[in-house]
Amino acid sequence: MGDATGVAIEQIKNGLQDVINKSLDRADYSLAKAAIQALGAIDAWKEANLDLLETAFDQLDKKSRNLFTNMSVLINQANELVTNNLETSRQIVENTNQITESIPGSGKRSFILRYFPSVLSPLIADSVLITFRGVNLEKAQIGVTLPDNTVRKVNIVGPQEVSFWLPISALPIDQSKHQVFELKVNHITRDGNTAIFWPKYRNVSRTILISSLPKQAATFALTGIRSFENEERIIYTADMGRFSGTNTSVEKIANLANGYKWDLRGGVSSHQNFRIVSTGRGEAGRCQEIIWNGSNEHGIIGRARLDRIRQVRFPDVRYSDGYKHCGIEGPIYRFISTTAGLEPISGQLFWGQDEIIELPTDISEFTLSIKSFTGEDKIITNNYSDEFLSVSKERSRLIIRTKIPTDLIK
Repeated sequence: MGDATGVAIEQIKNGLQDVINKSLDRADYSLAKAAIQALGAIDAWKEANLDLLETAFDQLDKKSRNLFTNMSVLINQANELVTNNLETSRQIVENTNQITESIPGSGKRSFILRYFPSVLSPLIADSVLITFRGVNLEKAQIGVTLPDNTVRKVNIVGPQEVSFWLPISALPIDQSKHQVFELKVNHITRDGNTAIFWPKYRNVSRTILISSLPKQAATFALTGIRSFENEERIIYTADMGRFSGTNTSVEKIANLANGYKWDLRGGVSSHQNFRIVSTGRGEAGRCQEIIWNGSNEHGIIGRARLDRIRQVRFPDVRYSDGYKHCGIEGPIYRFISTTAGLEPISGQLFWGQDEIIELPTDISEFTLSIKSFTGEDKIITNNYSDEFLSVSKERSRLIIRTKIPTDLIK
């Protein structure tokens, strides 16, 4: 910027006005308010530094040059939609705050630098106190024109603060949607070019934006994954193989594989569900009984009785071990790690009302999709908090809590 400071300032103001117009056209109220606030601060800086307006811009102090140069960059970003608009809004506000801090507090002029709140809760039934902050406000004659064309005078709180009560009935509020109202603020201030004996005054007009929240804060959709152990239970025969011996009893253990266990969870009463069975051929042997002493869920002891095999082949008689194939039949079970989708849940979120969603205790992950009243989409997968809502997960429930903002930008 090689022009005079006054020319450079006017270029920045024109750029901010473009941002305001375009933002209002596309309902980007956060950016519009940030630009309005910046415009007011730059006007105040200009009025407090009239002696610098004819000075070349590059002769300003380094801090002032950087602030205005940065504002030009942010204006270009906003008008060209280069970056996220909410982030650009925040950066404009930060830059504006630094410009405001650089304005001299002395002198007779009055400046309105900021106001709050800029957001009306749908829970307000009567009226809300709107506060202006600035310089020498107790010396200014300030009136606010409401949408119903009535004019409200302000109450003086102090040199830097005035306020007025805004009746909700003065605004055509529709609680089914998000609305923004423009209020005209006119104030008469001492002019910088004041003659010694005849002070001059001039009328300064500002626009402020007041946003009314809809009754519904957002909509939500919840999905998730359940992780649990699924029981598999079947009747099974475990083959203990071949028992052999002569005039004796032989014991073997029926073991299981693949994570299965014998279902002995019922204690002694569960023994009736088991039996020793034949699993193959045999001679001079029989599957006799289950030996419960020493048996457990990992292995059950089976006993076979074996006699002697006598074979007569004249003139010889031969003897050999009796044998039998036996097994244990009964219920077995195992747990298999399983996942399943949570039945989708959707609904609406309202200001001042917690939404409590009961969850199964085995939920392992969730995805909460939020569409806010501003049209912004959020995907939340863990505990979360911002200026509009908080999400906290307890063992068996999800709590979504709305937070009524006082501003759309922080």
